[in-house]
Amino acid sequence: MALAAVIAISIVIVALLADKSEKRQDGRVSVIATIFPVYDFVRAVGGDRVTVSMLMPPGTEAHSYEPKPSDIGKLNKAGLFVFMGDDMEPWASDLTAGLGPEGPKVLEAGQGVPVLLLESEEHSHGEGSVEGHGDGNGHDPHIWLDFTNASYIVGRIAEVLSDIDPEGTGYYSANAADYVAKLADLDAAFREAVEGSSTRVIVHGGHYAFGYLANRYGLEYVAAQGFSPDSEPGPKQLMQLMEVIKQTGAKYIFYEELVEPKMAKAISEETGIGMLLLHAGHNVSKQQFESGATFLDLMRGNLENLRIGLGYHGK
Repeated sequence: MALAAVIAISIVIVALLADKSEKRQDGRVSVIATIFPVYDFVRAVGGDRVTVSMLMPPGTEAHSYEPKPSDIGKLNKAGLFVFMGDDMEPWASDLTAGLGPEGPKVLEAGQGVPVLLLESEEHSHGEGSVEGHGDGNGHDPHIWLDFTNASYIVGRIAEVLSDIDPEGTGYYSANAADYVAKLADLDAAFREAVEGSSTRVIVHGGHYAFGYLANRYGLEYVAAQGFSPDSEPGPKQLMQLMEVIKQTGAKYIFYEELVEPKMAKAISEETGIGMLLLHAGHNVSKQQFESGATFLDLMRGNLENLRIGLGYHGK
């Protein structure tokens, strides 16, 4: 049976059994978020007035994740379900389509954010994926990697939590303002790092995840794959990235989290250049999750690695 059909049946059954009293835990709003960025934004804004859980298990690669029918039970016990957007979580509409009055309030956090388009597959140098491994003309789903977008999303979360829990409006607004200020500080630090660097080229041996970051700070960004890490780049893509490295004099190739960096390793071994992590924030490892890693932590790590990779020398 197709996933959508199984989910639809599960929605009906669980909705009949759901108890509205379960939508709060110890007086707090119960929230389920799909992926790590929205989970962490809710955690920061909601603070002690919410309990938040992440639908996608830590350590899971976000683009290949599909929900289980049993997740419907979790949703119907929540007061709020938050997902980033249909481009990032195309399965979210199947989860929410049949939710009735007993289901949670639903927030598509990224709704209204201007999206970037990967316009062409054929880039040997410049912004895009190397030839043959773009996803055609498609929307870049990684909207949270522009901190102005992240700030907008944080504000939307504060508004919805205030609608659900009006007594906490001031609390949510203050937490959101504090978080937005931290994002603004990061934004300024990223801009200063780029302006004080010897190169503005990011060579990435993974999927096209950092278009928003590149667009925000005027970087050239070349990736081995399109928007999904599922496609395997081949020898042609390897040679094209190596040519970009030769042309630009790049000293490092970047790789991403939770995916075996085969391409980056191959290029590093062939050319002798270094490897650096750029964390797209989709998800974190189980160890990171249990230790309380935050989105801001991940982005600060990116800042340090960009300084190294771009040859930061200060103003």
